[in-house]
Amino acid sequence: MGLDMYAFSLDRSAAFRFATDVLNYRIPKDGKDLPTGAITTGRPSEVEAYLVDPSLNGLLGLLAMPVSHLATSDIGAAFLDSKYVLPGSTLLHRWRKHPNLHGWMHRRWASPLATPSQAKRLFNQRHRVVLSTRSLIELERAVLRGKLPRTTGPGFGESDGSERTGDLEFIAKAREALAADKFVYYTSWW
Repeated sequence: MGLDMYAFSLDRSAAFRFATDVLNYRIPKDGKDLPTGAITTGRPSEVEAYLVDPSLNGLLGLLAMPVSHLATSDIGAAFLDSKYVLPGSTLLHRWRKHPNLHGWMHRRWASPLATPSQAKRLFNQRHRVVLSTRSLIELERAVLRGKLPRTTGPGFGESDGSERTGDLEFIAKAREALAADKFVYYTSWW
């Protein structure tokens, strides 16, 4: 289990005319949901974390969870095929365990919220960050200067700087999508 992050482009349509339509999209009750219960990749290090880390309830916690999904090494594929991806979206970029970028996106998502308690809410698959030309300039500047905020979390992994090339590739693809009058949005699953 870990942090999977996605950026999508989305054509403007009757359902998605404005950025607020992307942000306020109500996830349908029906449709393919995400796996629940213990999700492991079969990698000994991830299973071992459940066995020895008391905050994860150890072996008893793992065994007590209803296992509905034993993932392959690509656990994020379930997200791409779920109801949490807006209809008509095209995947622009996918990251695996790049918490510093996730922290930057979380701050962008939380900044317009009204109260500090709302801003501390957990950013997850139900939320989206709509990116603009201006936000891409700010992101590019943060990536180039090594100024993405250090971010940690359970199963997040650690950003080590090797993601820079991929981040810049994403920014280029996102700019192309915006130039084609599409929306670009970010979301995650972990």
